[in-house]
Amino acid sequence: MAIIGSKEEHVGESRLTAIANADTKRWYHKPNLRFLYLILVPCGLGVEWTSGFDSSMMNSLQAVTSWVEYFDNPTEGRLGLLNAMYSLGALMAIPFIPTVSQYLGRRWTIVAASLFMGFGAGLQAGSTTVSMFLASRWVLGFGIPFAIVNASALIGELAFARERAIMTSLFNASWFVGAIVAAGVTYGTFQMTTTWAWRIPSLLQFVPSFCQICFMPFCPESPRWLISKDRGEEAYAILQKYHSEGEDGDEFVRLEYAQIQSTIAQERENATAFVWADVVRDPPMRRRFLLAAIVGFFTQWSGNGLISFYMKKILNLVGISDNRTIQKIILSNTCWGLMNALPIALVAPRYPRRRMFLICTIGTAAVEVFPYQQRSKGIAVEQLTVRFAVFFNTYVNPIALDRIGWKYYIVYCVWILVEIATVYLFFPETHNRTLEELSFMFEGKDVQDKVRNKINKQLELEPVEVHKV
Repeated sequence: MAIIGSKEEHVGESRLTAIANADTKRWYHKPNLRFLYLILVPCGLGVEWTSGFDSSMMNSLQAVTSWVEYFDNPTEGRLGLLNAMYSLGALMAIPFIPTVSQYLGRRWTIVAASLFMGFGAGLQAGSTTVSMFLASRWVLGFGIPFAIVNASALIGELAFARERAIMTSLFNASWFVGAIVAAGVTYGTFQMTTTWAWRIPSLLQFVPSFCQICFMPFCPESPRWLISKDRGEEAYAILQKYHSEGEDGDEFVRLEYAQIQSTIAQERENATAFVWADVVRDPPMRRRFLLAAIVGFFTQWSGNGLISFYMKKILNLVGISDNRTIQKIILSNTCWGLMNALPIALVAPRYPRRRMFLICTIGTAAVEVFPYQQRSKGIAVEQLTVRFAVFFNTYVNPIALDRIGWKYYIVYCVWILVEIATVYLFFPETHNRTLEELSFMFEGKDVQDKVRNKINKQLELEPVEVHKV
């Protein structure tokens, strides 16, 4: 275990966690927090609408006659490449995400990525050749991980401690909103005899990104990013506005600010010059990145890629070939997914993460197990394995389905057993802790004590000095 760190250690429940757990005032009774969560819908959760829209649209286009004929009936490798190019673009974006995110901040990285994806959607809608369509897929794919990494981090870093797990779980569930819209739009256009049958859905892929561009000016920046940039007064003002409306709110904010500042100070002591050196820096950090990689890979290698991208081929195997029926099934399946995902997102965070992982629900550990300085890198590594898994699946799945048919499902049935064993052996428990309390759980008690001492020193400062870094 020395290669990937020892078993995690948790400090006892802090005063910060105790205040959050004891707060009986619901979020919808807190005007500022209520506004924050509402604005995070288009600015944060809306990023996953883009991802869901793309997968569902490409799934549905295979049952659109004008698209199939326009691109000369793509099958096997050609069809796989049309889908996989999106993930190839995402894979090429991963190395740049931490640097860009730290320079621009969470909000403006999302805006920049949204503008880039808007260009990709326009290019896709105007495609006149296969090469142009492939290029548009690459552009869309290159932009999406910048948005996903920063949106998921922004949600986790802005949400109040009690609702953080629910908000990050809803982020994953939001995928189905975009998927339903795409399936519905394509169902409405698939009978058109002109190329607008697929150009309209392609063009509408810009709508989720447009939401981020329009609403982001009203969304606050991550306090953790502001503190890391020595903008402590702005960070404190944001925490005060959105996190002080509950019982003992002022004390909570003062403790939260001190905890964030002290944790980031401790992270700076361990910082390395090369931006990606943290991946292999020491056993605890190696374990974090391994967990992020595993989470990303497992989310796309559980058989879901088959249904998300190649429903037509699956239905053809069981004798369903009518395009209208296929479009109806795709739309119904995405609606069913949302009906399952929403209640799970609301219920799952109430229980220990590791247990919920073991019974195959969504989890939020990869947001939670990283200190601030490595959070964007950690989620980027998760996106790396997500996109690698999707690239492999989207390219290989159509070939395998054409060659061996239903027998290909057996591969995923066996792989799920590997996932269960991995979660049982390696996944830590992160339930009911703040992000800062989880930052050094792999480093052991000595480092945790060091951070606590820094927090105590911060709390000894006069209130006016707490605002300054």
